[in-house]
Amino acid sequence: MSLIIAGCASQAPLKSNPNLPKVSKISYTKDRNQVAINWNRVDNDKIKGYYLTRSDNGKFKLIAKINDPDITSYDDRGLKPKSHYVYQIATFDRNGVPSKGLKLDAYTRPNIESVVGLRNDNLKQQGKIKFSFTPNENERISGYLIQKYNGQKFITIAKLDSRLKTEFLDTDLKNGVNYEYRVIAVSYDGLKSAPSSILNIKTLQRPAIVMGIKASSDLPKKIKISWKKVKNTAYYEIYSSDYLDGNYNLIAKPTSTNYTDIIQQDGVIKYYKVVAVDKFGIKSLMPDNGEMGSTLALPAKPVISKDSSSMKFTISSPDGRAVKYEVNREGNNEVKKFINVQSPFVDNSIETNSTHNYVYKFYAIDKYNLKSKPTEFEVNR
Repeated sequence: MSLIIAGCASQAPLKSNPNLPKVSKISYTKDRNQVAINWNRVDNDKIKGYYLTRSDNGKFKLIAKINDPDITSYDDRGLKPKSHYVYQIATFDRNGVPSKGLKLDAYTRPNIESVVGLRNDNLKQQGKIKFSFTPNENERISGYLIQKYNGQKFITIAKLDSRLKTEFLDTDLKNGVNYEYRVIAVSYDGLKSAPSSILNIKTLQRPAIVMGIKASSDLPKKIKISWKKVKNTAYYEIYSSDYLDGNYNLIAKPTSTNYTDIIQQDGVIKYYKVVAVDKFGIKSLMPDNGEMGSTLALPAKPVISKDSSSMKFTISSPDGRAVKYEVNREGNNEVKKFINVQSPFVDNSIETNSTHNYVYKFYAIDKYNLKSKPTEFEVNR
């Protein structure tokens, strides 16, 4: 057998020989992108083969020269679905002269059914979209093309390799952005359906960044953090660091817009960042810079001045925080403590004829009962 396809062979002669035996019956079997042409064999020694021509626009073109009269079929591939084609079969003799032709109207099947039932699966996770669709009922479907609009056109971003695999997860997406998808079914022989309807899905928006963060510096052994409320927030995450540019560690998850960090130390500096979290667990961006707070430092050491002729001491508080003082006196083999002292302080407990040396330690005490470091004052008698 020898087949010569159009484009590689000369066209059949324009003039036919009406005396040559011709094909009397022609039929076809259709598919979506091909047609199988069948005809009856012409039993005559003059016949050396057949010309098969095709027209889809009114002009016939040779698609096959069949150089064996015993071959009575031809598979015409690469056709368009749901299209009309006209075929003509003619015999030819040893000189290539054709007989009168026999025409056939043929129709390819409609295209593969489009994918239907696209639905948003409402995956409530940051930067992710999940959707699914109804499996195509055509058992010749081998899979699907997932396409996404890139701002100019739809491009294929994934291939599903099974007719029954009908869900897709898209990741690493921007927050609060609309994305458009469509699906194309693909058959085992490479045919593609028309695109499905377009599915528009918007990714979840991050909560707004937390603003107005404040951290106290005037409370003893604790730091109170407060911030402005963020809409649609389930709770907040508080992060703390000992350094502005250090590592921030999660310390609390309050639902209100304030939190008190209990530290139990004086004059400790901390830095804080606050993140809002919505009901789906999606977090706001963390602020670039931490907010500094500190526990209240100890009061300043008191300043002491003594009357030259008596044991009268004037005590003052440099930072104005002292509400009272404490005085410890060491000497004469004893330690004596004076509490709730106010200025001036007069020590009337020393014998007038005493010749001992005494060391006084003065402490400032603030309203939170924080005690300063001592100011020492030595008295020689």
